[in-house]
Amino acid sequence: MATTDQPLPGGDRQRLLLSCKALIFKWTSVHFKGYLEKLDQQLLRMAEKAGSNQDQNRLLQSRSELQQRRTLEKQLLGHMRDAFDAFLNREDTASDVAQADIELKLVDNDELEQSIAIANMTRRANADFSEALYALNQRLSVLGGGYKVNDLGNPVTPAVFAEGLQNTIAPLTMDMQSKLVVYKVYDGAVMARLDKLYHLLNHHLKTQGVLPHLRYQVRKDEIAPLPKELATQNSTESIAKQTDLMKLVQQLQNSLGPMPPATGIARPAQSIVSQLQPLQQRSGQMLAAALSQAAVLESDYTTLPQQIHGETRNAVNADVIEIVGLLFEYMLNDEQLPDSVKALLSYLHTPFLKVALLDQQFFNHPQHPSRQLLNSLVAAGERWVEPEGKYKNDVYQQIKAIVQRILDEFESDLRLFSQLAFDFNHYLRQHSRRVQLAEQRAQQAARGEDKLKEIRQRVEHYLQQKLQNLVVPDAVHTLLFEPWANVLAFNLLRFGSTSPQWRAAAQVVDDVLSYVYSAPRNYSVQHNCSVQHNYSAQGNISQDDISQDKVSQEPSQIQDAQQHDWQLRDDLAEKLSAGFQTVGYDIENGNRLLTALHNARREQLTQAPSAIPAIKAADIDTPVGAAAQPRDSIIEQLSKLEFGTWFLFLANRPRKEQWEAKLAWSNSRTQHYMFVNRLGQQVAVKSGPELAADIRAGNTRILQARIHVPFFERALERIAEQLRRNPRS
Repeated sequence: MATTDQPLPGGDRQRLLLSCKALIFKWTSVHFKGYLEKLDQQLLRMAEKAGSNQDQNRLLQSRSELQQRRTLEKQLLGHMRDAFDAFLNREDTASDVAQADIELKLVDNDELEQSIAIANMTRRANADFSEALYALNQRLSVLGGGYKVNDLGNPVTPAVFAEGLQNTIAPLTMDMQSKLVVYKVYDGAVMARLDKLYHLLNHHLKTQGVLPHLRYQVRKDEIAPLPKELATQNSTESIAKQTDLMKLVQQLQNSLGPMPPATGIARPAQSIVSQLQPLQQRSGQMLAAALSQAAVLESDYTTLPQQIHGETRNAVNADVIEIVGLLFEYMLNDEQLPDSVKALLSYLHTPFLKVALLDQQFFNHPQHPSRQLLNSLVAAGERWVEPEGKYKNDVYQQIKAIVQRILDEFESDLRLFSQLAFDFNHYLRQHSRRVQLAEQRAQQAARGEDKLKEIRQRVEHYLQQKLQNLVVPDAVHTLLFEPWANVLAFNLLRFGSTSPQWRAAAQVVDDVLSYVYSAPRNYSVQHNCSVQHNYSAQGNISQDDISQDKVSQEPSQIQDAQQHDWQLRDDLAEKLSAGFQTVGYDIENGNRLLTALHNARREQLTQAPSAIPAIKAADIDTPVGAAAQPRDSIIEQLSKLEFGTWFLFLANRPRKEQWEAKLAWSNSRTQHYMFVNRLGQQVAVKSGPELAADIRAGNTRILQARIHVPFFERALERIAEQLRRNPRS
């Protein structure tokens, strides 16, 4: 085999690059035009069959937007040109789908739907055409001067075509349902035919002497490993137990004797498989027509066992058919599996029956690829699909894509299951990483929020200590417990209780109280009335602001007292304004509070003389005392729960209204509990008393720990138990 760095055996590199570019553009143009024709016909058919005028108008409007065919083609070819230029510059030509899975972005449902469609198209094409892509990457490496080209640097990698369509339709205003039709038709008309382009380019370069003897080699395990959450699916103990259970099931079947005789001539397995193929095709069409999760659940999947029974009468392999039937019967009754996933996986009854009839190793070997695939599909549905589809994610869509592909493609080649199992397990590892990152961020946010709540409680307790036994005017209370409490919390959180910033902010509390409750320095109104008049006019302070002391003072002393009060007023206003600015408090509201503070002081001075209250000392580090509460056994139980415990909320409501969440973080000291959904996203934060009250009322329930046993192990245990009861009698 030629190496990727050997010189071209003939021809000109630039000429080959231009010829490849011409082939790419011609192929893309022809197939995109054909795609637009098919899309136009599909939208027209859907509009004619629309159930309402609104749906019909929506589809016709989308069809009208897509009539700009020349513009759309030009945009797609422009994207292809950019990708080719990136290849020449040794840059990535498309996004990494695996990396996109890991990135956590807050996106709306429409953007998520498009991302799922693009990722599905890309992964499927990468898997289907891996051999041709491998060869093309090697030849492009030679053409690029020895630079190693991988799927991310290939100018015609599936992701380039998928992203090209996304960019092409981005300016259009069509609704999301129509866009999904656009993607689906594109998947069949363009993406599914990319192997033709790859073979064309490989053949062209091969005939020009670029690696003419290249052979496809890929080193990978038969089945990719599962994420650590599902690692027990393939444990040695489980494999051994499944083997023993299968032997027990077969022994029980033998002890029960043959299945009741049926009329007609017994048919061999191959005949039954051929008879099942049309039923599988009809199932594939039925599933393809169910465009939403709710539509799959409402589809007629429950009739499949009866239809299969009708197609398998008089079969020689009656015991095999019985076990497969009991397997899927158990699936439909599995309480851990969401109903939407049960409905979806029920469509696999026919193809898995074919597998069992074609390959005797299906039941004898727990590591059979088709069994491992079904175990992974069930485990993913249990762990990452919401029971009522409350939180949209692409796990369900991935499962559906696999089921659809099996229904559409599987006839008798069992290698399909190996490839699907490998790809799905790889996807699950990426998805698991995404969920872990989301949960870590939710935990960090919860810790931060809890810390802030604790800081606010300490500040409030500090202020209550300061104001204890004081009759505080409303304006002063508002100033201290609203904007200035935020200033105190900010300095305590950022700088700590021993910092000069905290001490300065705390001193302002004392200054405010001193300003309101202390009288001006003693001076008499019997002298220098003009001075008093000036003071009143300049400071907007009435005659009553001045203490009526019997002791007469000199004008200079009165002036000193006035200056002191003015200085106190100005310093306090400056400190308060600076604090308001630190926490972003509204300037106008701040000015109103300052005016109200001065009015409060004026009102205090007009009251009858009394002893000036002492400003109490307080320590911010004094623990916040909790009110004595009776011992609560439920709260004690909650404080001992491990992270990862699942809760059922609205447990006393109908099933459709209930929802589950996992305890991801808690603080037993502050009694705050944070819950996440199956995507790792925060969905609730509850206090201990609130949670205990809900549990006591039956509104919330702590669920038993889930045992992640492989589906086949659980199913075979149930089948053995059922055969012991001899249901044939």
